[in-house]
Amino acid sequence: MAKSKPIIEDIFYLWLGKNPLILFDTSSIIEMENRERVKHRTATPILETIASYYPVIITDEIMQEVKYHNENNLVSRGRKEISDSTYNLVKILYRESKEIEQILKINNNFDDVRLLAYWKCKEVEKEEKERKKQNCISECDYKLISKATWYSLADFRKNTSSEYEPISRVLVISQDRHIRKGLQKMIDEGYEKLLCLDIDPIPLENMKYKQNSIKT
Repeated sequence: MAKSKPIIEDIFYLWLGKNPLILFDTSSIIEMENRERVKHRTATPILETIASYYPVIITDEIMQEVKYHNENNLVSRGRKEISDSTYNLVKILYRESKEIEQILKINNNFDDVRLLAYWKCKEVEKEEKERKKQNCISECDYKLISKATWYSLADFRKNTSSEYEPISRVLVISQDRHIRKGLQKMIDEGYEKLLCLDIDPIPLENMKYKQNSIKT
């Protein structure tokens, strides 16, 4: 008898392990909005479902970019590039990110990680400039790469106990090729808990959305 298809939790567990963190780049949120827009929906249920399974980190810089795209960028028929409902959810996830950071224990010096990420981003920029693409990595991108790398060194406090377990994986979901290249360079430097994917290989279509998992 053929084996049944793995459920979504099993698929994500194989990728992410027991104690993952997930970070979103602005480009991935916009892409989800674009794909759901053709179905007259928003990215809100997808983000809400992922956050109901795993801790999600929204960095300060991503929060500012999402705010800008919500308030200033319009797409077809005057619709906002990032909808109000998705923007409001990202604000909630951003506030919850601060609580998540409080239960992380990171002994490594952030300055060391940040300096290495800076030079790796410069390598990406040099490679891209040879293809005549100037200033391809913004400060927001660089900070996202730095933070993701730093989080990959963290221990995660279990529930309300004093016990800690290592972060199993830090997944950055991004459509930005330059961010993916920067993260790959960090992986090559030994930060093997990093994982960067765009939306395409993530089996979101078959997710069973959890309704009202996050109070707005």
